[in-house]
Amino acid sequence: MAETIISLLIEKLGSSLVEKFGSICTVNKELKNLRSTFTAIQAVLKDAEEQQWTSNTIRDWLDKLEDVAYEVRDILDEFATEDLRRRVEIGNSTTKKVRDFLTASKNPVAFKSQMSKKVREVAGRLDVIAREKLNYNLRHEDDADRRKETEVRVQTRSFVPESEALGREEDKDMLVHLLVNRGDEVEENVSIVPIVGMGGLGKTTLAKLVYDDERVSSYFDQRMWVFVSEKFDRAEIMKACIASANDERCDLEHMYLLQSRLRKTLSGKRYLLVLDDVWNENQEAWLQLKSLLNVGEKGSKIIVTTRSNIVANIMGTLPTHHLEGLQEEDCWSLFKQRAFPNRDEETYPDLVLIGREIVKKCKGVPLVAKVLGGLLHYKRRETEWLSIRNNEIWELKEDQIMPTLRLSYNHLPSQLKQCFTYCIIFHKGGTFMQQEVIQMWIAQGLIQSSEEGKLMEDIGAEYFDELCWRSFFQEEVMEYAPPHIEELEYKMHDHIYDLAKSVRRTECLTVKARRMECVPRKTRHFSFYSADGILLTDLMSFHNAQKLQTLILANIRIEEHVILEDILSLTCLRVLILRDINIITLPNSIGKLKHLRYLELYWADIETLPESICTLWNLQTLKLLYCRNLRELPNNMWKMISLRHLDIRGCDGLTQTPARISKLSDLQTLTLFIVSKENGIDELRDLNLQGSIKIQNLQNVLNPLDADQVGLRERHKLSSLGLSWKDSQDSTVAENENYERVIESLQPNSNLQNLIIENYMGSRFPHWLMHLKVPNLITLSSISCKRCKILPPFWQLHHLKDLTIRDMPDLEEWSSDERSQTLPHIKRLEISYCPKLSQIPHLPSVEILKLTGCNEMLLMSIRNYTAITELRIGGFPEMISLPEGLLKNLTRIKDLYIQDCPKLKSISKDVHDLPAIESLGLFNCGEVESLMEGVGNLTSLKSLYITRCNQLASLPDKGFQGLTSLQTLLIENCGNLRSLGEGLQVQHLNSLAYLNVRVCPELAALPESLYKLTTLKTLVLSELPELSSLSEEIGNLASLQELWIRDCPHLLSLPASLQKVTTLQTLSIESCPMSLERRCAKEKGEDWYKIAHVSYILINGQCLQELK
Repeated sequence: MAETIISLLIEKLGSSLVEKFGSICTVNKELKNLRSTFTAIQAVLKDAEEQQWTSNTIRDWLDKLEDVAYEVRDILDEFATEDLRRRVEIGNSTTKKVRDFLTASKNPVAFKSQMSKKVREVAGRLDVIAREKLNYNLRHEDDADRRKETEVRVQTRSFVPESEALGREEDKDMLVHLLVNRGDEVEENVSIVPIVGMGGLGKTTLAKLVYDDERVSSYFDQRMWVFVSEKFDRAEIMKACIASANDERCDLEHMYLLQSRLRKTLSGKRYLLVLDDVWNENQEAWLQLKSLLNVGEKGSKIIVTTRSNIVANIMGTLPTHHLEGLQEEDCWSLFKQRAFPNRDEETYPDLVLIGREIVKKCKGVPLVAKVLGGLLHYKRRETEWLSIRNNEIWELKEDQIMPTLRLSYNHLPSQLKQCFTYCIIFHKGGTFMQQEVIQMWIAQGLIQSSEEGKLMEDIGAEYFDELCWRSFFQEEVMEYAPPHIEELEYKMHDHIYDLAKSVRRTECLTVKARRMECVPRKTRHFSFYSADGILLTDLMSFHNAQKLQTLILANIRIEEHVILEDILSLTCLRVLILRDINIITLPNSIGKLKHLRYLELYWADIETLPESICTLWNLQTLKLLYCRNLRELPNNMWKMISLRHLDIRGCDGLTQTPARISKLSDLQTLTLFIVSKENGIDELRDLNLQGSIKIQNLQNVLNPLDADQVGLRERHKLSSLGLSWKDSQDSTVAENENYERVIESLQPNSNLQNLIIENYMGSRFPHWLMHLKVPNLITLSSISCKRCKILPPFWQLHHLKDLTIRDMPDLEEWSSDERSQTLPHIKRLEISYCPKLSQIPHLPSVEILKLTGCNEMLLMSIRNYTAITELRIGGFPEMISLPEGLLKNLTRIKDLYIQDCPKLKSISKDVHDLPAIESLGLFNCGEVESLMEGVGNLTSLKSLYITRCNQLASLPDKGFQGLTSLQTLLIENCGNLRSLGEGLQVQHLNSLAYLNVRVCPELAALPESLYKLTTLKTLVLSELPELSSLSEEIGNLASLQELWIRDCPHLLSLPASLQKVTTLQTLSIESCPMSLERRCAKEKGEDWYKIAHVSYILINGQCLQELK
């Protein structure tokens, strides 16, 4: 670990900057001695780092060496910081006449004295450490070998695709068969299948193969994936299930709310849940969780991956699948993919023979085969391969995989070692993004730009790809990625994480828990992830941790005036990340963190930043993500001359960007630029921007030449671009013509993937879009371009997947010709509020289609969009019925929603010809009087939503007889609904689990048939002013788990038969008569005996009972 920082120090100690400060502080001799001593130590470091695994003495020596090395780094950093301050205060002039360093320094005598003392003290300590190395007989390494060993090979971003199913086809088929063919014959609703095997065998990979299999995805209504690991936390697992099912974070904290949400999510659904990497051997803890998960339909399954047979025996209800090692030939194929990436193994027959011997010793463990294959790629000397084959690490048992991985770690180039081990700052099993990690590496000084013209970010990307290639990192699909945007997250295998942890030991500490412990004095990198948003009144834990260089705090509540001062006293910090924390202000003392290079605030409530932040001259990355109350940024940000990345996504309250931003010559990321008269678009001209940018208030660009000089065509690393004008209906003809010239001048590079044009008031789209000069677009949005009349044909956009056309009242034509048939990849199409557009081209691949506020004739254009699975229609004020034949060919539709059609009386008879439909919604269709009988034939329908249909008087008596799969029924804001009728026929609605009836002021009673719905688990009755009683038949609801009653002023008592509903776990009664509240009073109310068995009872905001 010391190898990287010492190499860096040797280089820096020989720089002209250090020589200048050495002269100023009269310590040139000591600085030169530091360099020569470090050089002598460097020669034995490789041997010392290999011996540390077996020698605690050498390990302690390395720890002391690292401590001194970091102190020297901080001293050199102070020199560089003072130099940056001088450059800011006196400008970039190199003329000595301006002023010399000493007069630029605020207190030159004190600075000289302080730095001289620091240098001499650390030099003395290093001399002692250098003498100690003589006691260990460490082997010297040849300089040439060291240079060769530290060379990092440049990898392409596309890794060799390896078959994840290699050697696992039979295992996969066995498990798939077990999942989809063992359902009705088992007694329990939910069955558990354990996969057991030693670490590194590929249990998670196998589970993913099964999870993604088409047979599995089509069999289960809901699939969820939860990474569990050592900590078996019931609440966290429930949150993760809900988040995985709904594709969004779950922030609920109270157990009863989590239980309710989980039931709602899973009730009536046949689900598959993967609990990955389970260690819990406490049977009681599992049984508590199992009872909460036992709400799915019969045939639901849980896959558990674990290394423990005890876990399998505790949790499993179906036979355990014991995963064995790969066959030798499969293991060889896996090894070969990494060791011979160019498939040139035939050129090296001797290496193949040695490689096969190495593979035999891998004993079928895929992780070991991949890691060692990655270790040997590009190594073509026979001696290099023999050293691996002959190493004494080959007795592979469960607890002996680590020595094999250490072998691969020992052969990493030194700069990769520190980059790799730094990533344990993310908690075990946690994911991270590539750009985020690279920026943190740069902040810690782990990447230095040594090649002329090569950015540190590019070098970091090479490092990252190399670590992926060597299987130290593995790809994960981003959990909540935007539609059709293929973003990747990464993580480390558990064994790889443990390897990094064994190297870093106490230097890096990651805590994921409910309370904060004291941070050890030696800790340099610390992250704390709160499990449930704990409140911290102080951070006494940090008082001893003055060496901290990285601090990550996430999901905690703090007493701001106490904690921030504690954090800001950690003056060695280089990386500070505060995520989802209730920060309202940052104190001025933030300016004391002179070494800080990476600062991130996520979901903070801050309104402004202190001006002192502009004195953070070393700051390279500033991320203010979704700080929606942030109104402005400091005026002097142009002084932050090291800034490389300014990410202000989600800061919607900003009205301007800082002036003179063009002075930030290293700036690469600027996600938002607001054009103003004082801050013109020419500020972007000299910036080498990459990634994503939104340019806002383009109406303030008066001269198109200014826009042209920005040179977006030459910004080849810009992948996402937003062009936005202020929404204005009263712009003049001259202004509109200027808008056209401006947007023409803003032609982006041909590599652009995402484009948004917003509030553009020109009458035509730019030439570069009409003639398709951006062929690599994946997403395109045209929003509020209110004077454009013709839409380009897009026929050359072969990569386009997502197209949004919204609020374009003058749009009349979508240009098309026979070449439009070559648009095979559009998956999502939205056309909203384009009333003059009457026809669109045939787009056969569209799966998700939204048409809102458009011409009715447009509906006929989609009759042959046969790939549609989700259709949303709305905003047709004059439409009485759906056009005849509209749905006839759309047989793949799963979700159909119709909204804001106030004159719609019925939906087409074609609805009953939709065999795959699972969800149907009618929203704000005020003239719908009845649901036609065709709805009752939808045997696959699972969810039915009826909202704001005020003419609907009753449900059809015989209209629901075919809805055998219906699980969710919502009836809301139907002002004329007097009866649910007998449409809720028990013999047919044998899957209904959730019924919600709310805001129906004429509904006086519930039909008797409702009380015979034995599958019903959740009943919600809300804002029913005429409802005066619940029938005693409610006792027949044998599966009811939740009863929610709100705003029913005439409901004065509860039925006695409620005590028979032993399954009831949650009862909530809100905004109901005080008399009912008195009757439900705990242990003394007249109705208490009817509800005393319920686990959680909430009456008018007061929790009467909460049982475990």
